[in-house]
Amino acid sequence: MHFWKKEKSGIAEDKRKAFLEMKNRSHYKYLLASGHVCSDINQGVLSAILPFLIAAHHYDYATAATLVLVANIAGSVVQPLLGHLADRKNIPWSMSLGLLMAGSGMAATSYISNFWGLCLAVMISGIGIAMFHPTAALLVNKAA
Repeated sequence: MHFWKKEKSGIAEDKRKAFLEMKNRSHYKYLLASGHVCSDINQGVLSAILPFLIAAHHYDYATAATLVLVANIAGSVVQPLLGHLADRKNIPWSMSLGLLMAGSGMAATSYISNFWGLCLAVMISGIGIAMFHPTAALLVNKAA
């Protein structure tokens, strides 16, 4: 099982370190994949809860579509800026903060009845989703 013990000690130790490093990196990949699933679920939840928001608040389709537009524009504008920042500085905490913002924004939609409050909540969620992706892409590249 331990293929590196049959060789000279220096080469064996290098192979052992490479094997353990590869084994440890797989945990990061699974963790990043789990975070990405949570981020993408938050992005899709808005479309799933729109019928409930329409029924609860008596919105027309244009008003409901405005909520999706606000979330997508907020994320689309912020993500390149955060990507530029992630390339310049080491900010791994932005992934956790992004997931927290995405989940909190979606959770807040169940408590807010004002349209502008809902816009703010889905905007926070969209920014959180956008905050996760640049740093996650950088880290998954390092883990690969």
